Amino acid sequence: MDNIASGAAVLGAGGGGNVEGGSLFLKSAMQTYGNVKLLSLEELKDEDLVVPLGEMGAPVVGLEKFGETKDARLVVEFLCEKLGRKATAVSAVEVGGSNSMVPMVAGLGLGVPMLDADSMGRAFPETQMTSFHLHGLVASPFAVMDERGNRVMIEATDTFWGEKIARSVTSLMGARSFVATFGMSGKTARESCIGGTITLSQKIGEALNRTHSSESRLEALASLTGGLTLFKGKIVDVNRQTVGGFNRGDVTIEGTEENSGVSCKITFQNENLVCLAGNKVLATVPDIITILNSETLNAITTEELRYGYRVTVIGIPSAPIWRTPPGIQVAGPRYFDYDLDFIPVEIRARAD
Repeated sequence: MDNIASGAAVLGAGGGGNVEGGSLFLKSAMQTYGNVKLLSLEELKDEDLVVPLGEMGAPVVGLEKFGETKDARLVVEFLCEKLGRKATAVSAVEVGGSNSMVPMVAGLGLGVPMLDADSMGRAFPETQMTSFHLHGLVASPFAVMDERGNRVMIEATDTFWGEKIARSVTSLMGARSFVATFGMSGKTARESCIGGTITLSQKIGEALNRTHSSESRLEALASLTGGLTLFKGKIVDVNRQTVGGFNRGDVTIEGTEENSGVSCKITFQNENLVCLAGNKVLATVPDIITILNSETLNAITTEELRYGYRVTVIGIPSAPIWRTPPGIQVAGPRYFDYDLDFIPVEIRARAD
């Protein structure tokens, strides 16, 4: 489980929730219910009801507001009340240090398996940035619930409206909520999910948690993900604020080693969006930009960035669906108001 959390944090691109908080959440549930059962997409039956879920809001608030393990189960049950059926499996909406754990907690409480899949292959800040949306599914009905038991059911005309309304509700709830939506059949899940992301997270965690040199562990990470090292340095400035239910800001890294004399700036909206070294673009969404602690190689989420950290910035190719025109349109740099075209991270690196 610790390896899954570590690997999911790497794929989370700086978002997806706090790793330690998500791990503690799941460990508490496992003490009560036992082990998590992981189910592949191929094992789903056509008539199954799969409920994707996770946490919504600003990750920095998640460090201060802890729910109870029953909350993850309750938001699924709330959606199932509306659908008139019981869930037979749960899945993650995104891969991340916390949002990979929350569905497992719900599955344990409900007595159903967790899918080895998600809808992003990474973490993104908004609901329409999902493979579900790209496959024509609508995030409605959309269940939102906070740790106090307040709950709202949203019936939206499309996923963009579902995101806007759920985000506003989450802001009123204190910038953190549990959400469940995109309830679907097993057949639809097989067609629309990105498979194998939980086991990939485990493999990444195993590679990074070995007692080997940093170089060999980074090589193992590159082998698993196709990723590459973009920059090494020391964090010298962090600007971060909670706005509209998101962590927004940027981090400046002063280069060391081969990057000495150059500074790197990464902007984020929950997740890292654009990485620049001087005036040169190193990577953009939808590719994954992750900041690692140079010593431990643990991923540092945007809410945990601090002055003085020695870091290694890595770029990882996103799932193929995000490199299609519809994927770039909904999750590329121009969606976030950057006057940049998406160029795959490995192509940018070769241009050097």
